[in-house]
Amino acid sequence: MKVLLLPPLVAREKIWGKYSKEGGFIPPIGLLSIAAYLESKGHLVRIVDPLPQKISEDKLSEFLKKESFELIGISSFTNTIKDTYTTAKFCKKILPKVKIVIGGIHATVLPRQTMEECRDIDFLVMGEGEVTTGELVDQLQQAKPVFEKVEGLCFRSSEGKIKINKRREVIDDLGSLPFPAYHLLDMAKYVPHPTQYKTLPSFPTVAQRGCPYNCAFCGAHIIHGRKIRFKPVNYLISEIKMLIDLYQAKGIHFQDSTFTVNRDYVLTFCRAIIRQGLKFKWDINTRVDCVDSEMLILMKKAGLWMINFGLESGNQASLDLLNKGITIDQMKKTIALVRKQKIVTFSTWILGLPNEDESKVRRRIGLAKEIGTELALFFLPVPYPGTRLMDICQKDKGLRKNAKWEDYSAVDFSNPIYVNPLLGEKKMKNLLKYAFLSYYFSPKILWRNLRTIENLEDIKRYFRGLKALFYGWLV
Repeated sequence: MKVLLLPPLVAREKIWGKYSKEGGFIPPIGLLSIAAYLESKGHLVRIVDPLPQKISEDKLSEFLKKESFELIGISSFTNTIKDTYTTAKFCKKILPKVKIVIGGIHATVLPRQTMEECRDIDFLVMGEGEVTTGELVDQLQQAKPVFEKVEGLCFRSSEGKIKINKRREVIDDLGSLPFPAYHLLDMAKYVPHPTQYKTLPSFPTVAQRGCPYNCAFCGAHIIHGRKIRFKPVNYLISEIKMLIDLYQAKGIHFQDSTFTVNRDYVLTFCRAIIRQGLKFKWDINTRVDCVDSEMLILMKKAGLWMINFGLESGNQASLDLLNKGITIDQMKKTIALVRKQKIVTFSTWILGLPNEDESKVRRRIGLAKEIGTELALFFLPVPYPGTRLMDICQKDKGLRKNAKWEDYSAVDFSNPIYVNPLLGEKKMKNLLKYAFLSYYFSPKILWRNLRTIENLEDIKRYFRGLKALFYGWLV
């Protein structure tokens, strides 16, 4: 079967907001994994990624007419779901007989509403997409398809009614999946944001799926569940070797939300890198309660250059509200431990959470500067559908009733979805701007960043970051 997978047609500014001039691109790992699975079943799959490939509507139209795909799969995120709808409508106009399937976090959280909002969608995949999409394709090739058999699928019946099947169990053995189909993309077009690499080329991957934590603002478990499953270490090493051999990768960005959740797995992975003499720089996301000295020493030896910690708030009451399960004392001790190994630290913070007034927010910004990670990003609260933060913000009476899907953005807060009643919209925006400028123009932070510069590539990367800051907050 001829299948096309693509992210929606969307403006660059929608993805990066104020930082669009220096925002980067990373390959769509989810679509690549589904593509590889379909290819392993003998199907002909293509991927079009409009932004990095600079694909206009006219070019996409020509491509669709030429290839005559039978199934088109489109990804979905909350702030770009309207773009997913318009892309589905556009594809249907060019190929009236094509079947449209969408998947992703937004579709999984709101399957019925999503299909009601866009009549051009024929199918919707909930949760992990590989097996469900594969079984959907199998049914589409039958003379009398029985879509009720496909777990994890939402579809329209012959009477036009929306049917939602039972959710599919997660994939236990990640090693049974083929490597993501990187070969379907021109990998040279993917240059990440300057906070996501040390040296180029650098590409993303994941080592695990699932998250046991229950942070109020996160919906990762809605797709991948609570049960953590790991790619076998040998499998992960082979995937990285492929990226090095075929695409000259010098860096790997692990997208896992908590890479170090399993200590033994991390130590085994690092020892395998060292034993095989692999040379690449890598960075991870994790929690302050999931690292220790032995692990940090071994990760550094294996090429780790940066850790991103979701610190979120310097207010213990807010940390408890978010159900982070960490303390401010843990933050300080862990960051000091990482800094001792000369590993770059990166932190993320949410400002203006419910019950925070201006004095509390300013104290949080002060704590962020005291902890002083080399890199930091500040956000206003974004209560995504399906998260507990949505319920908290509704009870706080700060959730905008007239909000549009495009307002659910983590980079563009020109029209924030949540307005803290103790602050108001204007003050929240001013505090966000103050956080960025006061942080990065702090002498301590400037000095710490200057000390990490080792070569010309570091200078170029920091210059890109400064340009993003300049265009984002000074222009």
